[in-house]
Amino acid sequence: MKYFLILVFMCFANVIFAQYTMSTLTVFDCEGTLTDSEANTNNPGWYAHNENYSFTICPAGAISIAINFSFFETEPQNDYVIIYDGPNNTFPILSGPYSGINLPPQITASGCVTIDFVSDVNVASEGFDLSWESQISVPPPPIISLPTAVNCSLSALIIELDQYIHCDSVLTAQVFVSGQLNQLVNATALNCINDSTNQIQLSLFPGLNESGTYNISFQTYFKDDCDSIWDLTSTFQFIINDCPLIVELTADNDTICIGECADLSTYVIGGDASSYSYSWNPVWNNNPGVWTVCPLVTTSYIVTVSDASMAASQSDTVTIVVLNPPITQPSISICQTDPSINLLANPIGGWWLGSGITNGNNGTFNPVGLSAGIYTVTYGIGGCTDDLDVTVLEINAGSDISACFNTSFNLNSSVTTPGGIWSGCSCIQSNGNITTGNNLALITAIYTLPNGCSDTLLVTVSGITTQLMLLFVKIQVITDFPLCL
Repeated sequence: MKYFLILVFMCFANVIFAQYTMSTLTVFDCEGTLTDSEANTNNPGWYAHNENYSFTICPAGAISIAINFSFFETEPQNDYVIIYDGPNNTFPILSGPYSGINLPPQITASGCVTIDFVSDVNVASEGFDLSWESQISVPPPPIISLPTAVNCSLSALIIELDQYIHCDSVLTAQVFVSGQLNQLVNATALNCINDSTNQIQLSLFPGLNESGTYNISFQTYFKDDCDSIWDLTSTFQFIINDCPLIVELTADNDTICIGECADLSTYVIGGDASSYSYSWNPVWNNNPGVWTVCPLVTTSYIVTVSDASMAASQSDTVTIVVLNPPITQPSISICQTDPSINLLANPIGGWWLGSGITNGNNGTFNPVGLSAGIYTVTYGIGGCTDDLDVTVLEINAGSDISACFNTSFNLNSSVTTPGGIWSGCSCIQSNGNITTGNNLALITAIYTLPNGCSDTLLVTVSGITTQLMLLFVKIQVITDFPLCL
């Protein structure tokens, strides 16, 4: 069994304020004030002659002590304060000596500090006032241990602390057990004597029913040597490795088409995770996956997992169903003016998608309105697909025309697809030249390309001839439109 410890802390300080006058004394207060002796009988509040005091401040666990003078007045040179970096005046001088009326700077010691004051037989003065404040090292949080072995399926744990706490504090403590299977926890103090204990029972729900790593987090309040209240958290980690194996074999896709692949992965809980062994059928590596398989026929895959614990081996199976892909008809070409056609694929019952498809169920492709080019449409059934290219061939005879009686012109225009021939009546030559008669008529002109694509335009013949014809001929020349009367 493996154990790990993580410590987290916060602090809430209580202020305890002590007041002293100068004397030879060692104190352990974290904060306080110190004034001169005020022992002068002639001038109350002043220090006396011939003083030689050594005042030591040494709180337990202090990592620094800051001293601040708020008043200072002594006989210059003869009456002075000197400060040593340690529990007595045999340690190195930290600061001073100070005398006169200048206020000393803030002085910081790294631990215990000793303040000496010396006065001579002659002049005295008002003395000094100072305060100090200590920084205390973080008190150690309780160290958690498990007095008994932890096994699978336990619903209660007893934890032991390396220091005693108030039994009442267990009621307000925040206790969590998390990990492979998060637990609801109820903490109860055990063996309370004078409201003090170091054993706590944790009732767990649903219990330690799965192997894996678990963490106990225990948070409550503790008082340090300066009576400051610290919020300390201890985290203890343990491992359960004797639960029965549970094996789950999964595939990212259990139905594929020929030529496609699936990824197999094994998820295991229980037993000893550090010694899992994997045996596959069909044969593969001693590995949980990912195993990428590309079967050509429907295939079942079996993984058997064992470990070094007493748990029995367990297996799981996944079947990859392989479907034959559909087959579409050969690629085709279709003219822009052709009627809609229904595309073919085997097996039937699938769905067509793509530009030009107007009915996905029947596979209806309509070229009208599509630009010339290649259109790839897709037929899908059962998750498998096949593509079909449909080439739409360009064909455009041009716009319909209105013409006058007895006129000749060419049917080709800037939008006419080049390379074709014209037909439709004896009045139309293959190069597109046309001569209208002297009767009202609606002529259908047919334009055909060598690839067989054809388009039509209508020539409407109408109008009468008058003496105003010359005027309208001039208008026609200007407007480039045939005008008839």
